Formats: sequence, structure tokens, C-alpha cells
Amino acid sequence: MGDKPVFLLGAGSSVDAGIPTTNDMTKTILKKIQESYRYELEEKVLKYVIGGMQFRRGVKGGDPFAGINIEDLFSAVEMLADRNELDIAPFVGTWSPTIEEIEKSDEISLDSWRLESDFKELVENLIRDIDTDKNSGFGGSFSRRQSVHIFHAKHSLEKLIENIFNSIKEAFRGKTEAFSHTADTMLRLRVEMVWIEDEQKIKYIEPLITLEQGDVVTIASLNYDNVIELCAEKMDIKVATGLTSWSQVGVIDPPKNGIELLKLHGSVDWDLQQNQRTRNKIPHDIIQRAKIEDIRKGYRYRPAVVFGSGNKLTAQGPFIELFRAFGRRIENCILLVTIGYSFRDEHINEVLKRWLNANVERQMIVITREGSDPNRIKFIRECRKYIKDRIHVHCVGARRGIQDRIWEGI
Repeated sequence: MGDKPVFLLGAGSSVDAGIPTTNDMTKTILKKIQESYRYELEEKVLKYVIGGMQFRRGVKGGDPFAGINIEDLFSAVEMLADRNELDIAPFVGTWSPTIEEIEKSDEISLDSWRLESDFKELVENLIRDIDTDKNSGFGGSFSRRQSVHIFHAKHSLEKLIENIFNSIKEAFRGKTEAFSHTADTMLRLRVEMVWIEDEQKIKYIEPLITLEQGDVVTIASLNYDNVIELCAEKMDIKVATGLTSWSQVGVIDPPKNGIELLKLHGSVDWDLQQNQRTRNKIPHDIIQRAKIEDIRKGYRYRPAVVFGSGNKLTAQGPFIELFRAFGRRIENCILLVTIGYSFRDEHINEVLKRWLNANVERQMIVITREGSDPNRIKFIRECRKYIKDRIHVHCVGARRGIQDRIWEGI
């Protein structure tokens, strides 16, 4: 058994970096949408879905005015977008009349944010081509240089047309535009909220990734943000996500030194390229790092993230292999430290239970927010009931838990 702990980070670990909690994120996204004239349709959708979720909670005896988790909200919006494809769809005679009213008000015929991105890219390419040879005339025959520029412009236009037709096919693949477009908008706005560039905001993370010479620290994260990467870059520490080996051979190999960062739910700077063709290989997916300017502008790519509540395992992309790699890494340690994890992901919880049950020497440290009541979490209640001496809960918040390096006292 390895003597180095493995860390599992949840949303609470990034709150001190200025990233809103999952409930606050819902409020922030709704506010951004309400403040922009461009999002009139999305505002209708979100208010309708949030109201429905509050009504359901009240019917079940809960507090209807409690916060709405952004993951739950996104899942509800996506489910309504795909409602005609649900297994129960043939048994539903009529959906809520409000849904149909919202759909009728939808003037968007295609995935407009993607088309906007493609048009911008086309225009930029054309301007660049013209500017490069702006002093050349177009009378008579074209020079070789002019022909090259025209060829690239033609290629860009062909790519645009291909993307338009792909968007058309997606629009008629059981999706309804009002809700699917709202889901895309939510995803883009969330990218803006979780991308950090201010190094001062992430100083509290430094004790987590402090290394001795030749060490490897494994950090599994359920977050989409770049907090760990930014902090490691500031400290000149190498971070390995395993995506290079996954893109080549489908397996995530551990590094020999530095930080091994397993982003189990993806990352806002991951661009999933599907069906890439390589010599002597079946077409396969790869992950590329998105360009910083594209992340800032919020277009040209769709982040490779698993967004929403419930089961977050999907065969598309590296997520199953990331999950397997996490299981392999914790098999080689006796101490697991969770920071800001709410234990809402059942597939993660099941792995943790099996890991604890497999060896009586294994222990877990849970660092959660200050003032919280851990007994309200089912997973922790079960652990305290059966293995109370092997789970250590510290309600001190991520910042203090990390700066005090609580795991060193076990």
C-alpha cells in the first residue's frame, strides 16, 4: 500500500477561488440571462423549469424556496429537450401546454451559437486572406499566391456549409430547439464562471500540490475548472491529465513525477474531437486543449464535460477510462482525502464503499464546509454507523483544511 494519500475534489474545493457553489451558479446564470436581450427565450425556459422543480419539491414536503442545484436544473432542461426520445414518450398523451407555448415562441431554427462561431471564423479567415494580399488586383489570371488564398477561403466555406447541415440533422434528432438551445447557453455561461486567470485566487491550493523531489500526487477532481492547473503552473509543477496516452491508445498511464490530475467529469478547456482518422486505426475520439482565446470568447468549441445530475458515466470521450484510472489509483493507497465533495455521485460513492470494505486499514478524511452537518449526508451516516473509527470528518472549509494539511495528522 502506498503511503501517499489520494485526493478527491468536489465543487466545495473551488469556492474559495471565487467559483460559485452549485446553487449560487443557478442564480448567477439566471441573472446573466435576465440582463441580456439576447436570452429572452432562455429566460422563459429557465423560469418555467425552476418553477416546476420548486413545485415538485413543495409537493414532496421540502422547502420550495431552497436553492436549485445547477446540475439538477441542467438535467431537467436536457430531459425536456429530449422528451420525445424518452422511453416513456409513447405513453405520454400530452405534455404541459406551457412547453408547447415556449416552443412556439422559439424563433431559432438551428444551433445558433455554433453557427455564430462558424460565421465568425469564416469572416476572420477571409479578412486575413485579403489583408495578406491586399495590394494584388483580381484582374486577369490569378497569381499562385492568390489561388492559394482563394483555395483556403473555399475550404472554409465548405466547412461552414458542412457544419450547417450537421446542425440541421441535430435539430431534427428528437430535440426541441427551445430547451436544447437553453442547455447550450447554460453550458457556455458556466464556462465563463469556472475559468480562473487570477493567480491570487488560488494561492490556498498550494499546500495541496507541494511535492518532494520525485513525488507523484494523484488528484481526482469532479470539477470543470482550471484551479489545479493554474496553481501548478504558477509553482512550475508538471501536471499530467493522461489525455495524450488516452487519445493514442485509450488508456490513462500514471506519470513518473508531478501531479496526476484525473478530471472525472471533464474540463472547460477540453475540446473533444470525434471520429479522428489515424493510419491503421478505426476512427476514434481524441481530446485537444482549447485555445485560451476561444475559452474567453466562449465559442468555436463545445467543452468536453459531463454536465448534469445522476449517472455521469458515458461511453463518449475519456470518462469511463478516467473512472477506471481513479479506481486503480486508490487501490494502491490507504488514505483518501475528499475536499468539498457532497457525495451526490452514486457511481463515485460505490467505488469508495468497495475501497473501504476491501481493507480494514484504509481510512478516509472528509473536509467539508464550515458549519455543515455531515450527518445529513447518507454516505457519511453509513460510514459512521459501521466504520466510525476509519472516517474522519472536518467541518472547517476547503481553505483551512488544505492550508492546515489535515491529512498529515492521520
